[in-house]
Amino acid sequence: MKKNRLSTAALKSRRASRARRLRALGLSVAGLLVLSCMSMSPRSRELFEDCQSTLRRGVFHAESLACFPKLASTLEDLLCAATFASHRDLNSLGFGYGMTVQGQALGEGYGVDPVRAQRWKQENCAGKPARSVQETADLRDHAYSLLPASLVGPWRSCGDSFQIGPSVRLQCYLHGSFDLTGE
Repeated sequence: MKKNRLSTAALKSRRASRARRLRALGLSVAGLLVLSCMSMSPRSRELFEDCQSTLRRGVFHAESLACFPKLASTLEDLLCAATFASHRDLNSLGFGYGMTVQGQALGEGYGVDPVRAQRWKQENCAGKPARSVQETADLRDHAYSLLPASLVGPWRSCGDSFQIGPSVRLQCYLHGSFDLTGE
């Protein structure tokens, strides 16, 4: 009987020792994961800021209009065809903050002044036919097609993959390869 008691005590000791080793291993792995995440956080923050900057800048801005003059008439048709409630809507379409659109300089969080927008449409859209939702989408896609992939690709990638919220996804610049030096 005494032999059984020693065996039972030894067995309990071994189990406790094994549990401590597993717990230590688990804590070590968790610690390594935390350290690796901390070392990656500046890169994630950098991607976050790059994506924010890319989205704010948009694809339609002074530089793209200067380099691609045939884009201007397509954008005017697009602005005549669609109605926007906020500057954020215009930025989501691709217009950069700071750019003048429908007679208003775009800024984050501002609503579109309907009086200025209507005045701009009267001055610039007279005689242009009304467009359906599909025609407006086609105009938008045509405007994107007039720009190089090096400009549209990263912007679309950020817009499609970038979310601010409880789970920030940072897949910007990881979707496909874009010639960032120009085409």
